[in-house]
Amino acid sequence: MPTRLSRRCLLPGGNELSVQSRPNRVVGTADRYEYVVQFRRHCHQLIAIGYGRINGEDHSSSDEDFITQRLKETLQSAQREGTLPRWADQYFVIDQAPVSVPERVGKERPKIDIAIESTESRNRPVYHF
Repeated sequence: MPTRLSRRCLLPGGNELSVQSRPNRVVGTADRYEYVVQFRRHCHQLIAIGYGRINGEDHSSSDEDFITQRLKETLQSAQREGTLPRWADQYFVIDQAPVSVPERVGKERPKIDIAIESTESRNRPVYHF
């Protein structure tokens, strides 16, 4: 059974970035595994809901940063208005989150387009897109 969400990607300059989420559950238990699966599912559902609400197809020629901003704003507005499923209340959407990597500082740091953070556990797992 997987015990964490993990994705590795190569950044410009050859640096490797590991994106992980470690929910605060007992390693190797069915409960923890189900939490990880549900967390991943919810993150993808939130992004799908956001794209549906901004009419993603209308933005095919828009700048990527603008689309990311619209997704975040749309999802946050929907959370405030209470128009998302109840489970969405436990997530916080972040856009353009800078990542600390060696030899890249300030504006030169790579950014995560969208991060979804869970407020359900003290560990506060984050899923990156």
